[in-house]
Amino acid sequence: MEDKIISLFQPILDCWKGTVIGYEATTKGEIDGKIYSFEDYYHMAVERGIDGSKLDRISRAKSIREFLSKTNGNERVFVNLAPLSIDDAWFMDDLFENMDKIVLEITENNKFTVTQGILKRMETLKDKGLKIALDDFGKEYSNFKLVLDLEPDYIKLDKDFVKDLESTHSKNIIKGMLDFTRQTNISLIVEGVETEEQKEILLDIGVRYMQGYLLGKPKTIENYFR
Repeated sequence: MEDKIISLFQPILDCWKGTVIGYEATTKGEIDGKIYSFEDYYHMAVERGIDGSKLDRISRAKSIREFLSKTNGNERVFVNLAPLSIDDAWFMDDLFENMDKIVLEITENNKFTVTQGILKRMETLKDKGLKIALDDFGKEYSNFKLVLDLEPDYIKLDKDFVKDLESTHSKNIIKGMLDFTRQTNISLIVEGVETEEQKEILLDIGVRYMQGYLLGKPKTIENYFR
């Protein structure tokens, strides 16, 4: 199963220094010689009788393992995780070592409740050096209640906020998020940066950390660490 999973990594930059602080890991899958997004691959694999939770665990573990095998610097790997997977008994096995190299990106397309079990597990992991990021912030159910509950180290602002950067409204929202994250000691990462103009506007606003096709496309780890 693992040999059908392709791990890709997209850089996240400190644009004040021009350095990479980490890489977001994403995956694709191969079925019958064709490459699919992980979401499509996941659904097709489950339809063929493959255990979905096992597939999710294998893809996450493979990305972490590939990253750790190549990097020897201060960069971290940002790994996507649905909140309900945090209570998965297999979860700790994936992340028991090298916690200080890993950032969990909490993603959820549906509303969910942060349980005491999730909070306890998060506290244990953070004590071991793990960092937490809220992904796609400002989209659907990703909100300030999650910030209060999970106390993330990073907030990743959804790319939709970058599409209309010329509007005063969008700029003011990003400025407000910057003020909020500074006061709460959270690092703000703006996603979806695709043009030099967008990058310059964000720099003028005061954004330090960015991610997007302008700064680097998702590629295999060998493309970044030779």
